[in-house]
Amino acid sequence: MDALHLIRQGLQLLADKKPEQAEGISRTLLAQLPDLPPVSYFACEVALYQGRFTEALQYIGRAIELDGGAPALHLKKAQVELMLRQGIAAQESAKAAAALKPEDAGIQFQAAQIFSQADNPAGAEDYFAKAKSLGADNPHFLFELAKNCYYCGDMESAEDAVSRFLTQVPDHGEALMLRAKLKKQTPEANHTIMLQAVLGQKLGWKDEVGAAYALAKEQEDIGNYDAAFAALKRGADIQRGHLRYDISAEVQNMTDVANTFTKEAFDKIPAGTSEDAPIFVVGMPRTGTTLVERILGNHRDVTPGGELNDFSMAMRAVINAHITQHPDRNLNPLSAALEADYSRMGELYLQNVHGMIGGAKRFTDKLPFNFLYCGLIKKALPNARIIHLVRDPLDTCFAVYKTLFNQAYFFSYDMSDLAEYYVAYHQLMAHWRMVMPDDILDVSYEALVAAPKTEGKRIAKHCGLSWSDELTTVEKSTSASSTASAAQIREPIYTSSVHNWRNFEKHLGALQEKLTAAGLING
Repeated sequence: MDALHLIRQGLQLLADKKPEQAEGISRTLLAQLPDLPPVSYFACEVALYQGRFTEALQYIGRAIELDGGAPALHLKKAQVELMLRQGIAAQESAKAAAALKPEDAGIQFQAAQIFSQADNPAGAEDYFAKAKSLGADNPHFLFELAKNCYYCGDMESAEDAVSRFLTQVPDHGEALMLRAKLKKQTPEANHTIMLQAVLGQKLGWKDEVGAAYALAKEQEDIGNYDAAFAALKRGADIQRGHLRYDISAEVQNMTDVANTFTKEAFDKIPAGTSEDAPIFVVGMPRTGTTLVERILGNHRDVTPGGELNDFSMAMRAVINAHITQHPDRNLNPLSAALEADYSRMGELYLQNVHGMIGGAKRFTDKLPFNFLYCGLIKKALPNARIIHLVRDPLDTCFAVYKTLFNQAYFFSYDMSDLAEYYVAYHQLMAHWRMVMPDDILDVSYEALVAAPKTEGKRIAKHCGLSWSDELTTVEKSTSASSTASAAQIREPIYTSSVHNWRNFEKHLGALQEKLTAAGLING
């Protein structure tokens, strides 16, 4: 039997979207040649294609037992572990791969990427540095290096790497945007003329969007607000035009959540049994959630978790399992949520989080749109603390509009969508406060930046934490951040973003009208 020929044939079947035939080959090989490492590797690939991640991990683990000296196997294991939300284990696998080939720049770079994907940019630094010292200099490496330096707060190295990248790929929109974010531009030193020249060329739409947002950011930095808005609208309109998105479905979902989780229905749901007390920081994006996490992350007893998707993943897994267990009842996700096993939901959430950040007892989860699930969070994790950031509606909406997000917040690229979403969000948060009035702490962004020590004490008290004024010295924190606020958090707390929308007031008429009609601002 020519095992390698069969494996190549099987991999081609996977590429041709014929997993059943590929699985047949895999079963034959496993039965006849179980001790051949490529056979277990191929079985891993088949299992991954079919979404059987736990089996895939077993197969790649078996391949490593048979041939532990192959870095590629350890890197594949790391990738599978990331899919299973086992980020700590994935980093150990990456370390093992890098140790096997310490003089191989490519292996060092791949190890760095595993750390980055595990949301540990600081852990990736040494591997990036090693790869660079071994001669890594291709565009892919330079761009990933630039992003990692940016997340770690090393703006000088980030600028060097992204500038070297742009000499090779000068029209790359995401890189142009990254360079613009590294520092505040000045009238004497900026890239606006170059960016205008780039936007005058024929570009792919993603590069045009990135270049337009970069130009908008730099024009705003130097006080050219009309030019900034023109560039911003150009980028946002193109981005929105390439999204398949229906704001009415999002709004209806929030309405349905509120209608399902009435106070009476909520009070009847048995709470979970977890004693853990994670801290959820929720709200609209760009309202200070990262700042609150940085303050709390300075506390010796708190581990900053960043923006974790784990609650919604655990919620969907438990709810879908409940629906599957009762096929004759015609349940939908919301009706099933009233009957779900909230102890299991909390357990699964904590298992995944601890797999990514370690065994911290107190940690923050600052994914803003967890506001959708406040009630479910409190049932799954009865001791959880929820902090809700609120900010001036116009400041919030404009800050969201001018941010180019990474595959999230599709409502943010159109003023009308944005206004509708904001109104629905505001109504849902009012509902959650009514349902559980003592469990959500509202924190005003404006009050926080004006009096961080006063507001910080309120936050600490709500979380059951001791307080020290040193917690507000967020600029001294050396921890990495991969959020949209990665540059701002390196500065002392500032108030200059309050009422920033006024610089663009004449362009925000439609947004103002909708928010006024909803009673959220005064006309």
